[in-house]
Amino acid sequence: INKKASDFLPPDELKRWLDLFSPVAIYGGSCPYENFSQANNQYFEGNVFSFQKNHFVVVFRDVSGRKLAEEKLFKNEARLESAIKATGLGLYEAERSSGLVYRFSYLDGRAHNLLGISKEQDHPALDFWIEHIHKKKMPNVRKIIIEFEEGRMDLVSAVYR
Repeated sequence: INKKASDFLPPDELKRWLDLFSPVAIYGGSCPYENFSQANNQYFEGNVFSFQKNHFVVVFRDVSGRKLAEEKLFKNEARLESAIKATGLGLYEAERSSGLVYRFSYLDGRAHNLLGISKEQDHPALDFWIEHIHKKKMPNVRKIIIEFEEGRMDLVSAVYR
């Protein structure tokens, strides 16, 4: 852009950025950074370089969308973990991206007792669950499993008691 930061940043924010970049200008080299600009209400990441003592060049990009998505994901994961722990049972997941992997994400002691499995059996095979599903539900369960395993379904949410 070929502009000075002082042309568009308020003095207090300019000082924060210069405090971040000045060691590179003084000592040379380069340094990656990620920082929030209050003046622009945006997150930026990039690199600061110094090819001449007391000078620096900044290359950056706006990563606000990614940062907001990360924050939302973190909050959602925290809420999910809280809900799972509040139930006192657990969460069993199937993941297709690395081959079919069926596993518990979380399982507490009460769930071990309820299911009659030891803590060493935290990852029982899918057959274990199929044996515990009511006969009337089996046709639908088998259909869902086949569609998931064949990639015709990306997300399955089912509750069977």
